[in-house]
Amino acid sequence: MQKIQDDNDNILRRQDLITLTNKTNKRINQALQVITVSIMGKIMIRLLPTTNQKVNQARKREKQLKEDNKKRLRYDIPKYRKDRLLETRTSSNRMTTQTTSEQSLTSTSDNKLTHKNTTKSLTFEKI
Repeated sequence: MQKIQDDNDNILRRQDLITLTNKTNKRINQALQVITVSIMGKIMIRLLPTTNQKVNQARKREKQLKEDNKKRLRYDIPKYRKDRLLETRTSSNRMTTQTTSEQSLTSTSDNKLTHKNTTKSLTFEKI
């Protein structure tokens, strides 16, 4: 009888030990989670400025590219316009040669009208 009761006591002690170890394991795991979260938070806080710097650098690069494109467009468009103006001047010269042949037949008042017509044709060609 004594032996059976001792065995039961041993079983109860073992169960108590198991529950205690389970509880301590849970507490240890919770403490480890808190520690890892705090460490990860500190690491993230340290990493955030570098990521912010990278984002800021990327934004600066985008702004520089936009400004460079604007500058290129500013310089390219006048060249294009100059080419277009040269084309219109040559075409206007052709028109003036045609109008001068017509001018010899018309009076001076009509001469002003033909001049206006050539300027209109220039603006039309620019557009």
